[in-house]
Amino acid sequence: LVPAVQVQNTLHALIESGAVDDDSAERLKEVIKARKKAEAGDPEAMCHLSTWYYEGTNGLSQDYKQAYVWASKATALNHVPGMANKGMMLYRGRGVDEDKVAG
Repeated sequence: LVPAVQVQNTLHALIESGAVDDDSAERLKEVIKARKKAEAGDPEAMCHLSTWYYEGTNGLSQDYKQAYVWASKATALNHVPGMANKGMMLYRGRGVDEDKVAG
């Protein structure tokens, strides 16, 4: 992924040109804000990113591996919803090899 400043500049340019509608822009801004918080160690933001990657929502493409990475980071900080996300992915083998015992 590219640094947040580059993403913000690109997003601003897309909004100004009319290529991105207001609803899409708001979702992308939410993702940028969550990523910044997640990179600063916020487990709630990590869990949001995990969910959005898992579901392919908020303007993110579905990416089970990224979902698992963010859920694992939230789990390492003892975030219970992050633990649930990680366990579900382990159980189903989404983004990681299936492991029903660990899941």
